[in-house]
Amino acid sequence: MLDDSILTHESTVTFIQRIYQMMDRTSRSIGDVAFAEQALLVNAAESDGGFSLRLFQTKPAQSANSAISIDALLEKELAVRVRNRNDRRGYAIKATDKGRNRIALVDRAIALTLIDTERRLTEDLYEELVMRARTFSDAVNPRHRVTTFLPGALAGYLSAYQFAVERESAYAGLTSLQVSILCCLSGQTERCSAGHIAACTGLSVEMAELNLEHLLDRQAVRNTNGLWELRDDGRQRLSTFMERFKVRVEDIVGSFDDEQFSHAEQLAELSSYLFA
Repeated sequence: MLDDSILTHESTVTFIQRIYQMMDRTSRSIGDVAFAEQALLVNAAESDGGFSLRLFQTKPAQSANSAISIDALLEKELAVRVRNRNDRRGYAIKATDKGRNRIALVDRAIALTLIDTERRLTEDLYEELVMRARTFSDAVNPRHRVTTFLPGALAGYLSAYQFAVERESAYAGLTSLQVSILCCLSGQTERCSAGHIAACTGLSVEMAELNLEHLLDRQAVRNTNGLWELRDDGRQRLSTFMERFKVRVEDIVGSFDDEQFSHAEQLAELSSYLFA
């Protein structure tokens, strides 16, 4: 299913990293919640009677930090634990009024940040992005009632994708930001500046330079007169990451039928054009 899929392209790793980091920063600064917590909260608000904890903890799209995210939402009184009316043996989490207000605040902030920072996101393309996100959500979670710019299904899968990047980056002896830089360099036809890499990855120039210096110390990149390129060791590390990452993505989307997978790819293709 994932052979030559845009979902496992190196460029997709870079742009989703960039967008996820922006969403997480916005979510934390505006709503005092991590983006993974926002994703869970939106799913809880979309689900009649609450979002099943058993379903959440067994879905491939959820991160290993699910228990931490749930506890954080309960402590902040953004959600409550209730009996699952569809499964008397289990529990669900349900968004409180405070939680719904927080969802609206963070969701609007994320949408406005994208509009303000992404030059390709015209009004027409914004509407198409919303439409494709809703279509994907309807295909994956047909019983959810979506009222946000970023549906719970999409937020959940973005969080799972990010967690997969972080986990497999660590296995390759890298941080997720360093993997993003290597993916960016891999797609270049010539040496490029730290400023170009910063723009590609969404990092500040200072942060890009700091990570490039770490990669230089590990002989993963080469610097020639201020311009950067991949070395063989960097290509090997990136290859190790991508091989394991594709297996992780297969776990995440492996339950998709053909229609769901098609909607996921269409959404990724539009997002790649807008944000890569």
